[in-house]
Formats: sequence, C-alpha cells, structure tokens
Amino acid sequence: MTKKIVALCLLVALGLIALPALAQTNPAETVPFDHWAYDAVQKLVDKGIIIGYPDGTFRGNRAMTRYEFAMAISRMLDALQKDPNMRGPAGKDGVNGTNGTNGTNGTNGTNGTNGTNGTNGTNGAPGKDGVVDENAVKAICAKLCDEFKKELKDVKDRVDYLEDDVYNLTDRVTKLEQNQGPKVTGWIDYRLGLATVNRPVIESGLEFGRDEFDNLTGKIGIEGKITSDLSARAVLKVRDTSPGSVAVWTETAGQQIVPVDGFTNLAVGSQVTAATASGGIGHQAEQVWLDEACLDFTMNVWPRAHLVAGRQFQSYGLGLLVNNARQAQQGLRVGFNNVLGTSVAFDAFVGGADYAFQSPWASEPGDIQLGDGYASMRLSYKRPNWALGANWLPNGVGDESGWGADLWARFWGGRELQAEFATQNKELDGHDYTEHNDPIALMAMVDVWRGHNWALKGYYSQADAEYSPFYSTANPYFELYGNEDGSTWLPWERWLRNPLVMSNLNVLGGRLNFKLASADWTAVYYGLHGRSDFWAHTLWGDDSGTRSFTEGEGSTRAPYDRLWAISVKKPVANGVDLNLTYAQQLLESETAEDFPGLNDASLLVMGIAVGF
Repeated sequence: MTKKIVALCLLVALGLIALPALAQTNPAETVPFDHWAYDAVQKLVDKGIIIGYPDGTFRGNRAMTRYEFAMAISRMLDALQKDPNMRGPAGKDGVNGTNGTNGTNGTNGTNGTNGTNGTNGTNGAPGKDGVVDENAVKAICAKLCDEFKKELKDVKDRVDYLEDDVYNLTDRVTKLEQNQGPKVTGWIDYRLGLATVNRPVIESGLEFGRDEFDNLTGKIGIEGKITSDLSARAVLKVRDTSPGSVAVWTETAGQQIVPVDGFTNLAVGSQVTAATASGGIGHQAEQVWLDEACLDFTMNVWPRAHLVAGRQFQSYGLGLLVNNARQAQQGLRVGFNNVLGTSVAFDAFVGGADYAFQSPWASEPGDIQLGDGYASMRLSYKRPNWALGANWLPNGVGDESGWGADLWARFWGGRELQAEFATQNKELDGHDYTEHNDPIALMAMVDVWRGHNWALKGYYSQADAEYSPFYSTANPYFELYGNEDGSTWLPWERWLRNPLVMSNLNVLGGRLNFKLASADWTAVYYGLHGRSDFWAHTLWGDDSGTRSFTEGEGSTRAPYDRLWAISVKKPVANGVDLNLTYAQQLLESETAEDFPGLNDASLLVMGIAVGF
C-alpha cells in the first residue's frame, strides 16, 4: 500500500512539473485541503520538484507527459544532492554480487626509513670452565686410529716415498751445482745464393752478370761459471770470405778503404798490402781468430760493481755513438746498477782501440805508432715504461770524440719507440770541425701497429757527410756475397742484417713482419736521399768527396736510392730454421740516364743458421 501511495505522489508531482518557475501562485493552493494527496503535493512544491502550470494550478486529475515526468525526476535528483535529509533510511543489504576480476598490481611505494637500533642487552654471566676428559679423548683417538688403520699406513708409506724422492732430487741438484762449469757455445751460419756482380771490361767499362756464391761463418767457444761469482767466455771465429770494407776520410790522410774488422795503418801514404802482427788488413778468409775472451763477475766488496775484463763487445742505446760489433775490443768494463737506491745506472769502458793497443796514426809511413786508448761512458735512468740515456765518447779510435742521448718508451698497447741522437766533435785524426758545425746523426724506430699475426715498424736515420765514428752503427760488421766490392751498390748484409745508417744519407723506411702458412715473413723497404755532394766517407765517393758515376759537378743523389727485400723463415727440423731472401737495389733515375751501363742489383739467398 505504501509503494502505491509513493508512486501516486510521484505521478502527481510529475504531472505538475511543466508549470513555469515564474508562476506567482502556489500550485498546492489549487488542491483542496481535504484532498488525500494535499500534503504530498505541498512537500513536492516546497522542495522545488514541481512548480505548477503558468496559471498557478496543479491539475492533479490530468495525465502527465514524458517530458514533464523527466523534468520532475531531474529536479528530484538535484534536490536529493542538495538535501541529504530527503533520503529515507537505508534498506536491507542486498545479496553479494560475484567477485570481479583482479586489477593489475600498483607500483611499489618507496621504502620507509630504518628505525633506530635498540640498545644492546647486558652481557650474561660467564659460563663455567669446560672440563676435558682426557681419557675419553684418548679413547676416541684410539678408536679412530683403529678404524682408519689401513688408510693411515698407506699415507705413511706415501710420505716415505716422497721423502726418498726429495733426497734423491737434492743429491742431483747438489751434483749439478758441483759439476756446473763451462759449456760449449757457438753458431754456424751458412748462406747459398745468386747475386748481381759487375766485372770491369776494357771495351765497355762494366759488365753486369749474376754469380753463384756461398758463405760459411762459424763461432765456437766455451762459457760458463768458474765459481759461484765468476763466469768466463772464450770464443773463436772463422769465415770463408775476405772482410767487407768501409771508407775512412780525414784531413790528414784523405780517403782510405779499410776492412770492417782487424786494423790497418791509416798513416799518410800507407797501403793495405799484407797482414801484420797488429791485425794488418783484417781477418782473412779461413783465418781463425780469437773473437771474444773475457771474465764476468760482480764484486762482493764496496762498491758492488759489475765488471767484464778482457776482449768483449759493447753497445750504448742504438749504437749510434758506441757499438763495436765490427770488432771486439780489449779493456775493462764496469757497471753500477740502481745507484744510491735509485733507477740510475752507470757504465764505463776503458781499454784499447785495437787488439794490440796500437794507434793507427803516424805522421809519415814507418814512424813509430803510439798506443791508442779508448774510453766511453753512459749514464741512464730507467722506469717501467720509459728510459733515458746519456752517452759520452771522450776518446775514441785515434782522437775521435763525441756525445749523444737516447730514448726508449712503451706506449699505447705495448708499442715501443727507440731513438738516439749523437754528434761527433773530433774526427779520427784529431781535427776539429772548424769550417762547419759538428756533424750529427739521428736514428728512430717506432712500432706503427701491432696485430695478432703481424707488426709494422717505421724507421728513420740521418747522418751528416762527416759523421762516421769508427766503432758505431754507422760502420757495422757485414760480409760480402760473391764478388761484390760495395762501391757500386750497397753491400747486401750492410742493410739486410743491420739498421741502415750511413754518412751523407737520409733513410726513411719500414719493416713489416707477419705470419703466413706456418712461416715468419719479413718485408723491408728503405728510401735513400743524399744530404750533400760530399761522399768521401762512403764507397760511393773518392778522395775529393765526389760521388762515383757522376757527370759534371758532384751529385747529392744516392746512385741506388730504393732498397727492398722480402724474406721467409720456416722451421724444417727441431732447432733448424731455413731462411730464403729476395732483395733488390734500384738504380736512381738520373744516374740511370747518365750511365746506361748500370743496372738494378738483385739477390736471391738461402740460409741456415743454428746456434748451440
């Protein structure tokens, strides 16, 4: 019954909803007081849900339109929002609906700050001292020993065997130490090949051909410990060819051609004619000579110096100022490492310029030759990735003197740089360089790139026309191939087995090492450029300094100005490597035009070198 009354009230209210808001008459006044719906109409009017028609009537007996009904519902909802008291009491809870699907997890909130630590509790009272039942422990040990009796016996047997092995090894080491002494050492170097040669022909001047040759060089000696502090070395050497030659020029004697090893009289007018007791014209083919003989030890008393006494080889830096590879010298070499606890080292050599300590100089042929001393010194400082050295030659061969400095550095992935600068203050006969600055020389080698199976090294050198210390990289040891004389093209071994530094030349080139087909390959290229027209310190010049194969005025060009070679080394037996090299020296273009008879020079050589 209640629901019907509410519905009837709503219908009445919605029937009057269309009355305009500006009606001056209250629509409830048109409903009789004794009408059963009067109170409901009045309440709807008071709440603003119905406002009556424009004429102020309610017209409760008229059917309402859909629009009037919608307007009444809208006003009723607005009234409910504005006046919560209009809502009736809550009804009974309805039945629960089915659970909806879970929503996605929200993002985690930030962690809260840690709370403060609580105070430490008080220490408990110390416990009672433990009591060890020794009898119980012994019983347990005895039981374990009995249980593992077999395993313990095996361990004991193995320990006994190990002790026996240690005793045997100790006896063997002691015996080796007692029997430690000199051992045989040396090497054999054999080369076989074809090389370009030139032969003088009366009708046409020079005739180029190709000759077969073979070279055999051997060294054999003994070296090793004599005592716990002393070592010794003695080596003999022999070759089956005559020595190579180099040019020496001085104001006193002009140009002379001397062997790379042995010694010769450089006095005015002297001639190389026969061997003498002092070395004469050098070590000849099939001649055996004492190449090294020295004692090596470190003093046990202050100052703790390292000494080498006797016939020996030495070199400073890249050897631009001091390098006696062409011939050993007799003397005393002393070295101090880590001076005063630093990384500084000092090295000095005092001895003779020649085996016989004899000067190469005499004012006239036949005059008495006075003793010729030789002294060199080096001070160096080394760190893990770089090093510096200062070199001094106060008294070289004859009256030579000079000084220099060198550098070594490791950088960028293990690449290395080596460089050296040197200057010569006096020439071999003692003359100063009064007409020009002291001649200088420079060498540099740098790792351009290193790969897993290849490496490229750049090279540069320069030497003024009068720079030529007798014992230096500018005058290295080399042997001749076939009938070459070194006066037309460079001796092959001078640049194939040595860094190329030569008076009056700038040299720019490089070396490429790589692995291919289980072999080690090397490719070399040098470009040569003359520095002046004075060539007297080379075999390309004459006594006046004029270059050979020159028409008219002196030339500043090297007659052979491009050198290249490729070589391969492959193991063919245990401890034996086979080497094969092909090389060319290319004739300079201007020289080729002026002298059509000259040709490029080439070399093909196979070699086997074995050390022992």
